[in-house]
Amino acid sequence: RGMPATKALKSHSAPKSFAFLSILKGPNKHFFFVCFLTHLAAAFPGALVLFFIRDYLGAEAQTGLFLLLYFLSGGALMVVWVTLAKRIGKEQAWLASMILAIATFIWAFFLQPGDIWQYAVICVLSGMALGADLALPPSIIADRVSAQKDEANATQYYALLAFIPKTALALASGGVLAARSNRLCRGDAEQPRNPAEPYPAVCPCAVRDQGRGSELPIFNLSNERKDLCCLKKIKVV
Repeated sequence: RGMPATKALKSHSAPKSFAFLSILKGPNKHFFFVCFLTHLAAAFPGALVLFFIRDYLGAEAQTGLFLLLYFLSGGALMVVWVTLAKRIGKEQAWLASMILAIATFIWAFFLQPGDIWQYAVICVLSGMALGADLALPPSIIADRVSAQKDEANATQYYALLAFIPKTALALASGGVLAARSNRLCRGDAEQPRNPAEPYPAVCPCAVRDQGRGSELPIFNLSNERKDLCCLKKIKVV
């Protein structure tokens, strides 16, 4: 009598071997796509921040302070997103963090050389948005995996979630540093400084807005009332 139950338990809990491709094609593909876009948006300024501070702002001496503000605010203000997620939902809190990040990078685009304290505020706000990117996606995917009864592959979901920021950073770093190297080889660095030079602020806005404005079901979640496998797509604008 015990054999059928044992076999059923084994078949239910047996993880698939290397399920990355099936995960990316499954019901959570939009979620991972948004994760990739948010990390790619953060990787662009991360690759160029030192050049931006030194060559545009002219504040190389304050580089350590800016980085400290960024990472400290990301950790210290993470509780804001946790509290907000309890009030309006994790997905909507994550969406709010994207809007905050877009607003701060738009502000960064209009900075002028020597705007040190303004950039310090931007570091705090963008670091705060980073806290949401670190805290909310793992919690969201945990809810989705539980609702989809796919706990057997939970480790692969988290492995993919950890792999995405590394891939985004590699792509962004390779791209922007190659472009900067090509610019230096052409001698463009000797030309007068362009008022619109803070292009590191433009790429993150464009990338994050793609994630915010796409038809994504992940921002239409109500975990108390809906099954996560049967979400209706909405236009997030």
